[in-house]
Amino acid sequence: MATKIKSFNRPTAIAFGDELEELTQTLAKKYGLLIAVKSRKFSSDTYSARVEVTVIDRDGTYCSY
Repeated sequence: MATKIKSFNRPTAIAFGDELEELTQTLAKKYGLLIAVKSRKFSSDTYSARVEVTVIDRDGTYCSY
């Protein structure tokens, strides 16, 4: 079981962000999408990130709807 985060500091924010990236890549593979975690920020009690999800066409190109 993971340790509960009581506040964010640089090491916990990095570890959390790394795990978030792993989870988004699992979803990307499952659904055939391109997922990028961007603009990560944290304070002692908040972690925010912008997640960008892009559809990939059958020919491997990215859609820009």
